[in-house]
Amino acid sequence: MADDLWEAVAAPTASPAAGSAAAIVGALGAALLIKLARLTRPQDIPAHDRLLARLLAARNRLVALAEADSAAITAWMRTRRLPADDPARQAALRAMINVPLEAAELCRTIAIEARPLLERGHPPAIPDGQVGIQLLETCRRAQCSLVQANLPALTDANLVEATRTRLDQLK
Repeated sequence: MADDLWEAVAAPTASPAAGSAAAIVGALGAALLIKLARLTRPQDIPAHDRLLARLLAARNRLVALAEADSAAITAWMRTRRLPADDPARQAALRAMINVPLEAAELCRTIAIEARPLLERGHPPAIPDGQVGIQLLETCRRAQCSLVQANLPALTDANLVEATRTRLDQLK
């Protein structure tokens, strides 16, 4: 997907779509924070190497979630005409909820963990980090809106309630 990302997102097909695009935005946000971390002296940030490793892992996971979102939409397209309570249809819906929910939670966590970089990072690169945080927040908000859009189609009331609780924690 990465090679033709722009054309793939713009294509008149079901996927990749908004969730994939938002996850890539989040990955770009993490990449800007990685840049700031790499330009910052390790002794200036507590647990610098651990934070850098977390940012690298988050970027990679967000790229993987972009792919997973595309796969979830493809599965939904195969099952959307099945009865509402069909297990395959509900599984596809769960994926269309769980993937963006994971991305949103990851973006929130990384934005919080990266705060020391904005406070004590390499001064000329702090604007990169600030934009990185903004991109993570954009991803978080977009993914939450996708979860909310798909939630009404779930038939499992317990899962709906648990998901709403997780969404509330992301606000």
